[in-house]
Amino acid sequence: MILSIGLNNAYQKVLIFDTFSEGKVLRAKASCVSASGKGLNTARALKTLGSNPVATGFVGGTNGGLILEELKREAVHSDFVWTETNTRLCLTVVNRKNNSFTELIEPSGKIRPSENVLLKKKLSKLFKRSKLATISGTMPPGVPENMYRWMIKEAAKSGTRVLADISKEPMFKAVPAKPYLIKMNRDEFVDTFRNHNIEDQIYKLFKKGISWVVITDGKKKFLAGVSGKLFLVTPPKIKAVNGVGSGDAMLAGLAYGIDNGLEPQETLKLASAAGAASALTIRPGEFSVTELRKLVKKVRVRLL
Repeated sequence: MILSIGLNNAYQKVLIFDTFSEGKVLRAKASCVSASGKGLNTARALKTLGSNPVATGFVGGTNGGLILEELKREAVHSDFVWTETNTRLCLTVVNRKNNSFTELIEPSGKIRPSENVLLKKKLSKLFKRSKLATISGTMPPGVPENMYRWMIKEAAKSGTRVLADISKEPMFKAVPAKPYLIKMNRDEFVDTFRNHNIEDQIYKLFKKGISWVVITDGKKKFLAGVSGKLFLVTPPKIKAVNGVGSGDAMLAGLAYGIDNGLEPQETLKLASAAGAASALTIRPGEFSVTELRKLVKKVRVRLL
C-alpha cells in the first residue's frame, strides 16, 4: 500500500474559457469538479497507474463531504481526520486564448490541536501498513511547523520510505529526518536551500542521506539525482489543457516506479510522462493510460 498524505486538501472546480477578461459576464465552455489538493491528486494518479493508494489528511464541512463522495466515485480509498472547519474551495480558470491557468484559492481554516493529535495517531497506524508514503503540499494554519519532520521520523520506525513534495521552511526542517526522496521545482529549491548551484546542492543532500532529489523546471529539461548519480531528463512536448496537478501526477509516477523496483531511468521516464499526461486533461491528477504509454517513449533520460 502507498499512503498519500495531503494536509491542505480542497474541493476543486475547473472552468475553461475560450478567453478571459475581468469585469465581464463570462460563460465557461467546459467545467469539472474534483477532490483535490496535492495529496489527493497524487492518490488519483497512483490509482490510474495501478497502485492501491490510501489518501489521508484533513477534511471537513460541506466541501469535505463532497470530497468523500468524489473519492468514492473514483474508487480511491481514504482514511481522513474529520475537522470542524470546512475544507477550502479552489477554482481553476483556464484561458484557452493564451493557454494560461489561474488558481483562485480560499484561505484554509485553522486545524485544532486535538485534530493534530488524531492525525498523528492515525498516521502511526497507517505507516505500519505502508511500504511507501508521499507527503505533499502546504500545511493549513494550526499545524505545527515540524509536522512533516515528525511524519518522516515516525514512518522510519516502520521502515516506510517517504517521498516529500514540499518546500521552504517545512522542507528545510524535514531534511534532517532523511526523507527517501525530495521533489520541488527549481525556484522552490533555490529558495529552500539558498543555493543557486543545483548540482552542488544535490550532492550535499546525498551526503545528508537523501537517496532521490528531483528538481523540475516547468516544460524544460530538469535534473534528478539518484543514489549519487545525476540524470538530465527531457520531458515530452505537449500542448497543455490544464497544468494544475501535473507535478502531483509526476510524484505518483516516482512513487509507483520506486515501489515496483523499476530502474531509476525508467522511473524518471514514467514520472515525467505522467506529469505530461495529466496536463492534457481537465481534472488535476487524471490522465489516460494510453496517452501515458505514448508519452513515456518520448521522454529522454541521460546520465551526466
